[in-house]
Amino acid sequence: MATQTGLTHLFGFQMGTMTFIAKNGDASTPATNYVKPNIQSLGFTHSLESTKIKGTSGEYVGIILHGEMIECTFDFIPEGTSISIDPTVAGSPSKSAIFPVLGGSVSITGLPVVAAGSYSDALNTTAFNHWIYEGGGTIKGSSDSNWTGSITLKRYPGITSAVAI
Repeated sequence: MATQTGLTHLFGFQMGTMTFIAKNGDASTPATNYVKPNIQSLGFTHSLESTKIKGTSGEYVGIILHGEMIECTFDFIPEGTSISIDPTVAGSPSKSAIFPVLGGSVSITGLPVVAAGSYSDALNTTAFNHWIYEGGGTIKGSSDSNWTGSITLKRYPGITSAVAI
């Protein structure tokens, strides 16, 4: 447990919950037997696309900003409550070494509230705006150390439903 003296700072975080939602977007259908991974770090970026318009003199006279997006990468250790690596055994750490289906929705709660652009709470999901998994997750393991994983998720303010169409 850390103790702060002087000015306070964002220091560490305790991950609340991360739930993978089925591809059909039904928020009541999380991935079967999912076990919360041990989140070690996260990093997020807030970005958008811009179109710059030049006037007849060749100087910029306008800019159109569009395509706002937040991208967050979570680094984690798959862990569970059982020593078994068999995914059919309750509490198996291999149950947190999974990724959502491509295009699947991920719900996250319990992180610090940080504002970014259109989001008053950029990291935690709401009923109307989930994270989307577009692929690129990794799991790495070795014979003499714990396994590690990384997953990158994206949020778009214009996508307000977890339902696939």
